[in-house]
Amino acid sequence: MTEQTRAYRRQLLLEAEGYLELAVALDDRWPLEDAQRDVLTSRCLEALDKIENPKGRQAQIHYLRGQALRLKNQFEAAIESLELSWHLESHNVHTCLALGWCYKRLGRIDDAIEAMQLGLSVDPHSAILHYNLACYLALCKRARAAIKHLAIALDIQGSLINLISEESDFDPIREMPCFAKFSRMLS
Repeated sequence: MTEQTRAYRRQLLLEAEGYLELAVALDDRWPLEDAQRDVLTSRCLEALDKIENPKGRQAQIHYLRGQALRLKNQFEAAIESLELSWHLESHNVHTCLALGWCYKRLGRIDDAIEAMQLGLSVDPHSAILHYNLACYLALCKRARAAIKHLAIALDIQGSLINLISEESDFDPIREMPCFAKFSRMLS
């Protein structure tokens, strides 16, 4: 592979990453309309499709493709790409987070739980993995396990406490005595 080919591949990867970043950069305050997001994610996918010799970058390409498809709400296709990425590079916990997100939207909560557990096997100190696992466990009405992981998440990153009252994933267990007691302890 020539240096020019490697440089072009790097350029396409940066381009794809840039489109994804633009698609979500302002989500907290000014989320894009679906049509705008679709343009950016489509351009991301087009850039990835131009990469002819991914040599050593397959995991990254599958991850970016999976993220773009996730943003397009094409969850089955996103899962396929994300799983390929995970099998090639099983230390990227962001892949687990994206997989869990997709599984949840497809109602595959057990798979979402498994994805978070895989991520925690790589990074047991990730607050967001513990928090998301707590959410998915709550959806299965496994209150005690959800509280355990929520407590770990809060111990690691206390600011997550601000999300709990608005988190609809906790609704199935919110009125259970053990969760109500836990919530009171946080107040």
